Amino acid sequence: MRNILFDALMCRIQQIKASWGWDSDLEKYYFGYTLFQLPCYNTKLRTDIPLLLRFTSARRHDSVNFLVTFHELETHMLAVSTTDMCLDSAMDNYFCTVYRFCNCLAITLDTGADCDIFT
Repeated sequence: MRNILFDALMCRIQQIKASWGWDSDLEKYYFGYTLFQLPCYNTKLRTDIPLLLRFTSARRHDSVNFLVTFHELETHMLAVSTTDMCLDSAMDNYFCTVYRFCNCLAITLDTGADCDIFT
C-alpha cells in the first residue's frame, strides 16, 4: 500500500512542472512537456543520432530550448565541435537571436529563413 501512495505522490509532483504549450504542427494546445534534442547526422547510417535530449515545460519555446541545450552540449561534451547546423522555422523569432548566436560562434547555418544579419 505504501508503494502505491508513494508512486501517486511522485506522479503528482512531476505534474507540477507540466504546463500548457502550443503544438504548431497539430495547431492546438497540449498539457505536459516537450522533448528537445540536438542530433548529429551520420552519413554512413543516413540518420540523425541524438547527442543530447532535454525534457522541458511545454510552455518554453523551442528557440529558448535550443539556446539552453546548446549551452549544455558545449559545457558537458567538450569533444563535440559544431561547424554546420540545420535549424527549423521555430528559430525564426526573437529578432533572430539564435542566428546571431550561431554567427558569433562561426557556425554555418542551413535554413530557409530570411534573416538580415548575414547581409
